[in-house]
Amino acid sequence: MNEVEFIKFLTLPFQKGKEAQFPPLQKRGEGDLLLGIGDDAAVISIPPSQQLVISCDNAIEGVHFPPHSDLDNVGYRACVAALSDLAAMAAQPRWAMLSVTMPQYPEDSFYHKLAEGILSALQAYGVTLIGGNTTRGPLNLGVTVMGLVAEGQYVTRQAAKAGDGIYVTGTLGDAALGLKSIQGHFQSAYRDFLEDRFWRPTARFEMVSFLQKVQASSCIDISDGLKGDLEHILKASRVGAIIESALLPLSTALQQLPPQEAQRLALTGGEDYELCFTAPKASVAAQQSSFPIPITYVGEVTRSLDYKILGFVSDTLLSYRHF
Repeated sequence: MNEVEFIKFLTLPFQKGKEAQFPPLQKRGEGDLLLGIGDDAAVISIPPSQQLVISCDNAIEGVHFPPHSDLDNVGYRACVAALSDLAAMAAQPRWAMLSVTMPQYPEDSFYHKLAEGILSALQAYGVTLIGGNTTRGPLNLGVTVMGLVAEGQYVTRQAAKAGDGIYVTGTLGDAALGLKSIQGHFQSAYRDFLEDRFWRPTARFEMVSFLQKVQASSCIDISDGLKGDLEHILKASRVGAIIESALLPLSTALQQLPPQEAQRLALTGGEDYELCFTAPKASVAAQQSSFPIPITYVGEVTRSLDYKILGFVSDTLLSYRHF
């Protein structure tokens, strides 16, 4: 399969019998997409009183996922990892662009699986692929995503305040343990659950309206571990924090580990793509009955710049760093 054929495969509906498995979500010239794939650039129209939120992410073989992984999982995970950044900004997803570097695969089915993973993720979140680029080389997916938010309603890392509660969605540490299972370093009766948490994360767009309702002062998605990602919020907001490791939400699978090991994975494992946000405690308490997904209080923002994690010696907790 050559470059032209791969692009055609991405942009036309897959046919299974007489029905399209992945129908196009929006054709160019319809809705906000004025000009899509097929020209030198895409043209989109931003609705009145809306602002455009843009992010990009890379998924590199051997860095972000193990070599020789199933390509449908690779494509799906790469897209959701990028989309998660929009959820952290309280934006709704709309469009994506894809830059793919691929080796020469022996069979067309390899390209098909990669495309299926990409398109199934985009379709799951109502996102339209509007352009990109392909080239030959080591496997690397660069995903640029764009979303919309009501004017001035986006959430940043920069406004956490002393006294705010620190909250996380879902459970933490599952994806890190799932990666250990994929690599053959861990065996568990919960293997399918754990590996699925790594390969098929969820971008938490159900939290967008909730973040705005509770007047969230900051938010970040957890890609490099709660400890390190929360530190980004603290530095940007010029505040400190106290985290109570005993409060970290752990799945049944992680609870099978010794408590210290489970909490270490929850703090530093990364790849969960859950959200960590800060908000006034009273605002969150007032909205408890409307929680869209499980949300857990794990600590408090402090006026002091100190960053304390109760239950651990800080120098034993090393978060993921790209460099």
